Amino acid sequence: MPSSSASLLRVVITIVATVGCAGLPVSSVPQTEEGRAALFVDRLATDENGALCATIIERLHTDDVEALTPFIDRAALVERGLARASLPESVAAGWRTHAGTIDELSRYHRPKGSRFYCLGTFARDGDGKVLALRERSPQGQWGYLLLHLTGRSERPFDDYLVVESGLWHSGLQMFFEDPAYAPHADAHRDMLMGSYEDKHREIIATWRALPEAVQKTPLMYAHFLNAVMTVTPAGGERDDADFVAARRGIDAVYSDPQARAAWTLIFAARLGETEAALAAVDTLAGAFTDPLADELRDWVRSR
Repeated sequence: MPSSSASLLRVVITIVATVGCAGLPVSSVPQTEEGRAALFVDRLATDENGALCATIIERLHTDDVEALTPFIDRAALVERGLARASLPESVAAGWRTHAGTIDELSRYHRPKGSRFYCLGTFARDGDGKVLALRERSPQGQWGYLLLHLTGRSERPFDDYLVVESGLWHSGLQMFFEDPAYAPHADAHRDMLMGSYEDKHREIIATWRALPEAVQKTPLMYAHFLNAVMTVTPAGGERDDADFVAARRGIDAVYSDPQARAAWTLIFAARLGETEAALAAVDTLAGAFTDPLADELRDWVRSR
């Protein structure tokens, strides 16, 4: 059977993997919602999954955590997770048996009022096709959501990836089923609650108490990155040892190039590493020819 911690994991990505550039200065990108949406009209009209994308976006705009549920094959999502995990057969059997009743497998939590835009259908190296969506929160935070396509119209998705997290949702849900990480579920819960309670220095302390091999996992490191990014005052990044150390660790922790680019963009920009930050924008947004990428470039240049 899945552990009780599984029901918490998706919420973490809501907090730590929506990368923030609040107050983005905009020059070459429309500043109204209508203007931004207009940039994506051709994608919806011409993409092979444009109608499906429009339906998904309409549901996401209701702020319903179950917006994706009717479209996700939970059993197939479990199989994707198990293919990457090393779980005892009895535990794997529990996931398979209960996949249909584990609601968190298909839920998607984002900040209220987030807007989504259809980037289209893309091939992802070694992992088939995804339907890619761009997200923009009311506070100017941004993200990329990749919905893994099954090719079946009745349940078109069997997994999803919040690009900045570096973890597919299937793997995220099974993280603490791995015996190497199971003893640290409570520490993870403490960091999760600390994010809600604005206890970011406590998060950093909790992260530091973890074994190094656990610290340097995308899930745990994202808590550290998010906390450091939050507590470091603007202008003080270069003199802050935690901020500099966090920046150095990104490449080692995130093997996915887009997840790595998402975090590099923020930390490099705040450290004044303009060329590195702009290169990160190209890696992150270029794969999707994102029409809103200039928002990110403008923010980098304004630092």
